Amino acid sequence: MGELYTAAKIAKVLNISLDYLVGNTDRELDEQMLKRVAAISQLPDEEKDKILMVVDALIRDFNAREVFA
Repeated sequence: MGELYTAAKIAKVLNISLDYLVGNTDRELDEQMLKRVAAISQLPDEEKDKILMVVDALIRDFNAREVFA
């Protein structure tokens, strides 16, 4: 457990996710994004669905703009 604790502290100091630090992902999630995801995960399912619907629409629109740019 000592190594995991140390790795978690390093990730916190660097403001990156533990997964990114250990190479489990190439996506870096900063602390602000992680806090937002944590906050969303604690909402009632109906509210989560609304937020994710908006996020999905924004991502879809961004991707469409990229394709037609």
